[in-house]
Amino acid sequence: MAAFRVSPQVPAFSVEPGGAAQVPMVVVNDGTVVDRYVPTISGELAQWCWMEPAAVPLMPGTEAVTVLHCEPPREPSTRAGEGPLLVQFVAESDPAVSYAVQLLATVLAYVELEALIVPTSSVGVWRAHHRLIVQNFGNVTTAVTVSGADSEARVRFTFRPPVLRLGPGQKAATRVTELAQRTKLGHERIEVVCSATADTGAVAETRAFFIQRRLRARWVAAVAIVVAAIVAWFVVKPSNGLAKAKTPRLQITSGSSATAKPGKFIDFTLQAQGLGSIGFSGTPPCNLIIGTDAAGNNAILGTPASGCRGGRFTLTAQDALTSVKQLFTLNISATTTSSSSSSSSSSSSSSSSSSSSTSSSSSSSSSSSTSTTASGTTSTTSQVTTSSSASATTAPGTTTTAVAATTTTT
Repeated sequence: MAAFRVSPQVPAFSVEPGGAAQVPMVVVNDGTVVDRYVPTISGELAQWCWMEPAAVPLMPGTEAVTVLHCEPPREPSTRAGEGPLLVQFVAESDPAVSYAVQLLATVLAYVELEALIVPTSSVGVWRAHHRLIVQNFGNVTTAVTVSGADSEARVRFTFRPPVLRLGPGQKAATRVTELAQRTKLGHERIEVVCSATADTGAVAETRAFFIQRRLRARWVAAVAIVVAAIVAWFVVKPSNGLAKAKTPRLQITSGSSATAKPGKFIDFTLQAQGLGSIGFSGTPPCNLIIGTDAAGNNAILGTPASGCRGGRFTLTAQDALTSVKQLFTLNISATTTSSSSSSSSSSSSSSSSSSSSTSSSSSSSSSSSTSTTASGTTSTTSQVTTSSSASATTAPGTTTTAVAATTTTT
């Protein structure tokens, strides 16, 4: 009579793809006949499992050990996870007599990356382009982050996209742009390393070369022109906060003498504001000059010449730092007012005593009042504020000089 039993040493086991697992089992012949027991394996991992020995011969009342071997390949098709594994033994003397052993088998997960960069060398003056291809040879889906580096930290890398999501056996590509600083005008060969890092920690690296072409003379000249233009823009171009400070502003105010008369010294102060010191130039009429008054201020100074009718002249204000100029048209004008007298007398033709007889004379004098004003206009690039006022009464026959200002900007 055939009878037997099988006892596995463990009810469950795990195995890593590419590795191996063994589960010993003890077979006991409880029958009364000599028998031979043949195992068969079924389940998801059955294709990678076998028993050793393949058949177990036993005398009645004896036992023997057989071992289950499981070696799944390290391939993306070997999916990770748990599954049942059934081992059934059949008595050769009586196929109706069998014994089944059920085990729980677990295939472990793994991630294995491979990276390839094409082309292996790229040529450019400032930048180069590559394609980084990453493939997942693991048996689970993973997120892969790509990065780049060079030994001198001169290259800046841009990846599009920077993260790849790869399933088992899948591959994807990202575009790599490398921008490198130059240290020489000639050819340079820079080795770059691109890395692919999975969320499990698995890393794959690949190397390529960025060959910087010789910097031609026209490139050097173009770069120099661009740099010079940028520097000039920041120096000369007024910004929102410094617009008023970078453009000279002129203000004409009355000084020690508000009324300009021939023979009387005048002092009209010239004030301006800019980034640097402001210089004034011009040639006023009536023997007036542009100089510095006692307080150290720029001023229109001098004593107007008698009989001067004035005239129009251009006053230039220039910022010494930015070379910004403003032109002010100043008009120095003179007006003359005279008085007439009428007298009536009666005289006799005889002697000088009759000249002392009655005479009446009436004279009328007219007084004139002039004021010195300066007014300014505002141009599109500057704000000019000018103000000066004074009034005086002059004697008959005198000339009064007034100053008026308009502005233009260059």
